[in-house]
Amino acid sequence: MGAAGSVVVSSAFESASREDLLAVIGLLQRQVEAAEARAEAAEAQAGELAAANERLTVRVVELERRLGRNSSNSSMPPSTDIFGRPEKKTAPKSGRKRGRQPGAGGSGLSMVADPDAVEEHLPMVSLLVV
Repeated sequence: MGAAGSVVVSSAFESASREDLLAVIGLLQRQVEAAEARAEAAEAQAGELAAANERLTVRVVELERRLGRNSSNSSMPPSTDIFGRPEKKTAPKSGRKRGRQPGAGGSGLSMVADPDAVEEHLPMVSLLVV
C-alpha cells in the first residue's frame, strides 16, 4: 500500500486482462485455503501432542511416586524394599584357562622300573582286642 492507501501494483498486472486477473485471484484464494487447512491441521496436531504430553507427565509423576516408596514411608513390608546390589568388580581376564597350566611342573613322583628302596606300609593292629 502506498502513502494514501492506494495499492501498488506491478506493471505486469496493469496490462493483464480481466480473465487473467480472475485466474490469479482464484489461484491465490486456493493457496490461502490450503495454507489455512495446513494451519488447522497443525493446530489439531499441537492439541493432540499437548494432551499426550499431559498424560505422559502424569504417568511419570505416578511412576516416580511409586519408585520413591519403601517400607519406611508407606505400608509396604520391608521384604518389598529394593536395594541396589553393588556390582562385582571382576578381575581383568588374563587369557589363560583355569587350572594347571601347560608346562607347569608335575605334582608328584612318577613310578620307576628299578626303585632305590622299597618300604612296606602295613596297617597298625588295633589295640582294642576283645
